[in-house]
Amino acid sequence: MVSKANKIQIVIILSFFLITCGCFSHDKYTYESIRQEYAKVICDDAFLTKVSKTGQYTCALQEPVSLNDAIQIALANNPDNKIAVARIKQAEAMIEKANANFFPFLGFYTEYSQGDAPSGYLFKKIDQRLLPANTDFNSPGWYENYETGIKAGINIFNGGRDILNKKIAETDFSISQIDKKSVENSLVASVIHTYYNALAAKEYIKGSVKNNLAFLHPDFTISLTDLHSQKSSK
Repeated sequence: MVSKANKIQIVIILSFFLITCGCFSHDKYTYESIRQEYAKVICDDAFLTKVSKTGQYTCALQEPVSLNDAIQIALANNPDNKIAVARIKQAEAMIEKANANFFPFLGFYTEYSQGDAPSGYLFKKIDQRLLPANTDFNSPGWYENYETGIKAGINIFNGGRDILNKKIAETDFSISQIDKKSVENSLVASVIHTYYNALAAKEYIKGSVKNNLAFLHPDFTISLTDLHSQKSSK
């Protein structure tokens, strides 16, 4: 007979086992699952395709990634770098906006107005050359006005404000370029550091495997390199 306390222990153990099995997935953090999850996002970027030996474009993740590939992938997908590029485009647009103040302008306008304001009546009738004689400006009456035309002009002098705005825009553009270089340098340094850390880890794993084989089999004198060369000779 199983006691009540043993039943409780069995239920707790089974519950813990079911919870842990549900929380941990063997496929969640494997290389293939991660590569399949992010391959489409990365391969859709035009900067990451390259010409293979067959002359067709292939994704960089479909083959071993070199240091240059890793740097290009990071530069093309890093959010900070994309923000820096967007800021440069914004600064370029501000320079164009500042330069536009020095260009001649041409505009078309049309309007309609009506009312009984004495000032409006006076100016509109004078512009139309229809001001009646003996007009009572205190009570001129109701007026309507239709007007359309073309305006043209050029900015000759604006107190130096336009020149100052242009200098500010050019300075912002230079700062944005420096910020982008700073982001790229930091990103490239991080990629290089991580890349060579991965290579060092790979060599460390190989060395650990050889040491474990020598420890578990003292009489095992054939190294992995010799074994590989023997297989190749066959």
